[in-house]
Amino acid sequence: ATDGISNIGLGFSFEGLRAYIQELRMLENGRITSWVAPLFTAYCPEWVRAAIYGLSAGVMMLMAGKLSISYGSGVSEETPEISEERRWIIPACVALGVVTLLPWRDGMAYFAFGLNYVTESVLMLAAIWLICRIKMEAKWWMWPALMILVWLTARIHEGFGLPLLAGMVTALKFKDLRTKPLYWLTLAVLLAANCLTAINPAVSRRLAQVAGEVVFSQTSLIKFAVK
Repeated sequence: ATDGISNIGLGFSFEGLRAYIQELRMLENGRITSWVAPLFTAYCPEWVRAAIYGLSAGVMMLMAGKLSISYGSGVSEETPEISEERRWIIPACVALGVVTLLPWRDGMAYFAFGLNYVTESVLMLAAIWLICRIKMEAKWWMWPALMILVWLTARIHEGFGLPLLAGMVTALKFKDLRTKPLYWLTLAVLLAANCLTAINPAVSRRLAQVAGEVVFSQTSLIKFAVK
């Protein structure tokens, strides 16, 4: 992936990076982490990449556990008391899910995959946590932080940005959120970021392919049911 970005003996090349990003947008995806991953691979020490990956994985499991059990996370004003003996179950299930359920799990040792899925999970979970906190009590710094998080989430991976958009739209049922103009602005930021990612040629083809497969499977199921 770093071919062209760094010419042998000549060092870093902006033209090579531009050509790589353009090729990636046309053939693979428009995710910004995929654009920068080769730079980390080529120019960052392995221990730095391992530290980023390990920290992301740890924070992801911690946040997923806190959001799942609610206790001590500030997600709810009425946080249920969970016994110390049972509190380990949720993080353990999250860890098991990471190993068994994440797509491309056999490639998670690659730094680019880690950025696209593990680090991306941290951003999305942080956005969800902020939304829950804002519902209870919004502080001035939460809104710009949330807008940055939702923008990055949608620009890094459409598979995370679209579900987050659906979740934020669903959360409009809460009066504490739908009456806040900044929540609507954040929703617009997320929608714009999703659109920018979706209009990328490679991502558009992927989304069309997935939609076609869903339509085909549903049509086949209806035909089978009619018979």
